[in-house]
Amino acid sequence: MSGDRRMGDERGAILVLALLMCTLLVGVLWFVIGIGDVVVARERAQGASDAAAFSAAVVHARGMNFLVLVNLVMAAILAVRVMLKLLQVVLIGATVAFAALALVPGFQEFAAAAGEAGAAAEQVSTLVERTRQPINEALEALNKTEHAIAATTGGVATAVATIDVIPIAQAFAPDYRSRIRKRIEVDALPEQIYAAQGSVVAVLTTQPVTTVVFEAATGKPRFGPENGRAEALGAGRELLFIDESRRLVKTRNGSRLAPWEQVPAADGPPVFLVSPGREALAVLRVQATNATQADAIVYSVRGDSLVPVGKVVGLPAALLSTNRLQLAADARSITEARGARGRAEKFIWPVTSGSAPGSARQAGAVETTLASSSPSGRFELQEESEAGAAVGAFKVLRRADASILKRFRGNHRHHRFSSDDRWLAVWGEDGIQILDLARGEIVLNVNPGSVEKVDFEGRDTILNVQLSDGATLIPLDRDLMEKFARWLVPRGLTRPERCRYEIEGEEECRKGVVAARAQAPSGYGSATKAPH
Repeated sequence: MSGDRRMGDERGAILVLALLMCTLLVGVLWFVIGIGDVVVARERAQGASDAAAFSAAVVHARGMNFLVLVNLVMAAILAVRVMLKLLQVVLIGATVAFAALALVPGFQEFAAAAGEAGAAAEQVSTLVERTRQPINEALEALNKTEHAIAATTGGVATAVATIDVIPIAQAFAPDYRSRIRKRIEVDALPEQIYAAQGSVVAVLTTQPVTTVVFEAATGKPRFGPENGRAEALGAGRELLFIDESRRLVKTRNGSRLAPWEQVPAADGPPVFLVSPGREALAVLRVQATNATQADAIVYSVRGDSLVPVGKVVGLPAALLSTNRLQLAADARSITEARGARGRAEKFIWPVTSGSAPGSARQAGAVETTLASSSPSGRFELQEESEAGAAVGAFKVLRRADASILKRFRGNHRHHRFSSDDRWLAVWGEDGIQILDLARGEIVLNVNPGSVEKVDFEGRDTILNVQLSDGATLIPLDRDLMEKFARWLVPRGLTRPERCRYEIEGEEECRKGVVAARAQAPSGYGSATKAPH
């Protein structure tokens, strides 16, 4: 075949296109097969989940049926005792009636019946006494059996709430399920949840209220439930104070701290006094030799340990049942308020290392006391109390040069430093203010209503505001705020929106405002000329 004929030969030209189409079809087929595998896997997983839930429900139902059977057996045993007691009462009544009839002339033959009824009542009474212990033991054994069954089968379906552990970096991911690192099941609705030392602390609305601590990474309990509500102490919440049991435990393992028990004291539980910033603790106990006076042992919280600072000897014992005492953040003094609220006079009890009885001195016209200090000690908050003043005041100082960053006046009765010394939160009836300690500026001023508690979460990047009717989370970190804003607004943010969320720099926002005014109509911002 000549070269010209080969150039004109078109046989097999479609083969190239066919190869391309076959490759494409193979890819489409593989994609369809992959979709099918995903659907099948999902259905199998759903079926396994449903089967597990169904089997758990079956086990729970069978356990409940067995509990009903045990209750019926207990009721039958109690019925035997009730019938014996009822028969005893009837025979005693018959004995009394026959004896009374035997005293009537002409009815003396009832005397023999009275004797037989009395003997029968005695035999029934003996039978009741003989069966008392076996019946009690049987009821106790059945009761223990019920608790064992409830613990074995009831726990399968007792989880009524879940706690989702979400890393801060994934807090505002579009898919909720992808954000969850660990899901922890609890058997009651949480009343309060907070993070501490790689742990999740939850106060559950059980009866009675209990506090549980889980490891954040695995969801496993760090130790058994504690009866009562927990208050965290320390900058990193290394310690938990349980109000119901009056116990102080370590967050990481639940081991108990109670160095004050080595000091002799009179009968009665100790009273605990915590500084507003949770960095100091005082244990007040009535004296063993004088019930009208009490001593206070003062500790400073350092990590998960208590460091003894000193004590106050000779406090009036009546103060233990009031809320008129306040411990200073540096654990160097206890302030007592005397008089009516709003016109109360303050007296300072110094903490000393000796055992001599102490005395309180009246605060001066303008008394400055350390109310709290930041975790690293770089900043401190001093309270300024004026005699007769209804509204207090306090100032924030930088310890390095004793410079005043900010003064607060008003009904801001509570405060909290962040653990990284970046923020200071103050709140009260006038709302919440957040002070940036690095710049000395108020970066947030809101009044969401009845604020019960404010805390820092997520490595001090989120403000957790506990309200009387719920809670709200406010991002403080700029990167987190930008993620939050993007999560709220899926589209790209405009410059005014970035300025509104305080994501854009101040200089850029200021330039944007100037440019907007320059582009405004000529009448914008200028006086209107009066008509002739």
